[in-house]
Amino acid sequence: MPDDHYLSLLDVTVLGPVQVNPYCGQSMAATHDICLRYGVGLADMHRYTSMSSYLFPTASPERLVSIDLLNAVLFYIDDVYDRNAAGPLDGHDPLTADVYRNCIAMFVHGRMPADKHRLYPIWQELHRRFGALSSATYLQRLTQSLSKHFQATGISNAAFTTPGYECVRAYIEARMHDSGMYPTVLLIEFAAAMELDSAVQAHPAIAHATYLTVVVAALLNDLFSYEKEVIQLGSRFNLVDILMNTQHISFEAAVHRSVRFINRLIADFQAIESDLPVWANPELNQQARVYVNGLRDQIIAAWHWQLSTNRYRSSASPFAALRTLLPG
Repeated sequence: MPDDHYLSLLDVTVLGPVQVNPYCGQSMAATHDICLRYGVGLADMHRYTSMSSYLFPTASPERLVSIDLLNAVLFYIDDVYDRNAAGPLDGHDPLTADVYRNCIAMFVHGRMPADKHRLYPIWQELHRRFGALSSATYLQRLTQSLSKHFQATGISNAAFTTPGYECVRAYIEARMHDSGMYPTVLLIEFAAAMELDSAVQAHPAIAHATYLTVVVAALLNDLFSYEKEVIQLGSRFNLVDILMNTQHISFEAAVHRSVRFINRLIADFQAIESDLPVWANPELNQQARVYVNGLRDQIIAAWHWQLSTNRYRSSASPFAALRTLLPG
């Protein structure tokens, strides 16, 4: 295929205009203060603490701060204990499987473990905030999803090197959990102060819309973060890089295939969105509408937020749209 026919970053289907929660600044400031108080703040945290306001544009201030804080902790863990680093940043305790398990357990019951780790106090704070605003059943669902996310972050860079599309499919399955998108879509319920009925959760159309949202957001991040993760850190945990190395194609061709796949998934999501299942109970129909609208917000945010932050911008980016740093 001639280069001028390749799809690239700006050819991704965008479902709507940018949406930002009106309490964004207030929530970012509160999250910044809490993170610094608990010792889990980074100098560039302003580059990621705005994300939740794009993902949840209608959440109340109290719920937005709780979501912001959880996402800030997950970003902190991702940056400090990155799988590509030789070890954690100076002065940070190692993050072992036991520490992960203790953090997850604390999120459920809030009890401080006998051993010490810098992450424990902030997870106790997260337990207090989420426990006050959600049921034990919901908290358990969110915790299980977070546990799968933490497990996936331990998958080696070298796990996906076998030629063929089976390798690509295996990567996408792992990336869905590694990305943290499953906990993020669960937060739609928390943001809307509702809990999906099991009948809505289990419906094939709703489950598939969730799957599509998770994959779209995870793989969009692979495009935006390519320079940061692959070029700077040498990660192989990226769809574009895996396509290049297992399919023996150029960067441009790999981006083209990635964008084409993402756009197909977005089209599938739109088809579900336009023909939602209907229940006899009007409350279930309302739940489904709110939840799927929340999924749409997430797909929109996955595009607009990543364009709005300097986290993924660099003069060395292979994407022209990301080579200019934004002011501030």
